[in-house]
Amino acid sequence: MISEEMAEKWKGDLAQIVVEDALRKGKFSIPVDIGSIQLVKDIKKQIDGMDIIFTSYGWVFGIQVKCDYCAGRGHPDCTGNLFIQIEERNPNCIY
Repeated sequence: MISEEMAEKWKGDLAQIVVEDALRKGKFSIPVDIGSIQLVKDIKKQIDGMDIIFTSYGWVFGIQVKCDYCAGRGHPDCTGNLFIQIEERNPNCIY
C-alpha cells in the first residue's frame, strides 16, 4: 500500500509497479505486447514525462504515472487513485 509517509521516489516506484501489473493483466482497453513493457528508471526521462514504455500493434507508447499527493485513502486531500497521462503542462517546473 502506498502511504503518505513514504518518500516520493518510493511512492513513484510503487505507482509504476501497479500500472505495470495492470498492463500485464490486460486491464486497459489497448492491447499491449506484454514483453515490451519497460519501467523507465532514468530520472531525466521520468521528469520529461516517461515512466513506462510499451508497444501495441507495433506502435511505441510512453506514459506517465501520477498519484494523489498522499497516494492513498483516508486523507481529505486524496482520492486513492492513480492517474495515467501522456503529457503534462507544468509551467512552474514543480516535480
